[in-house]
Amino acid sequence: MLTKVYIAWVGMKQRCNNPKIPQWKCWGGRGISYDPAWKKFENFLADMGEPKEPTDSLDRIDNDGPYCKANCRWTDRKTQRHNSRGVRLVNICGETLILIKAVAKYGVVHYGIVGSRLHSGWSVEDAILTPKCNRWSRRAKSLSVA
Repeated sequence: MLTKVYIAWVGMKQRCNNPKIPQWKCWGGRGISYDPAWKKFENFLADMGEPKEPTDSLDRIDNDGPYCKANCRWTDRKTQRHNSRGVRLVNICGETLILIKAVAKYGVVHYGIVGSRLHSGWSVEDAILTPKCNRWSRRAKSLSVA
């Protein structure tokens, strides 16, 4: 029976070595490699051990770095999504965070509104920190003035 660790090891090697698979361009095609000692499964297993949770998968901490003991961990899907190349980093209130965490920490509006604002050219801080303007309350104020 194939174990989760063995399947992760095979997948890692395929992504780094096999240009015939679609995922290769994002790993091996970008120069991502793995520790030469990890050519042997036993060495990979000795370094990485078993994942703590059955849903955990192999993750590189630095997405531009190689697969090696110092740069790999077993982690859940959410952590992996937040650690992917497509994640947007922003500077807000003196710290650098991924956008979704910045909105959760400082935002006064929903993540979708922040995304729309950024797409419209708003600065990061304005998009996250500006409260939502309610159209109905604006309209009611303008009607009451008249």
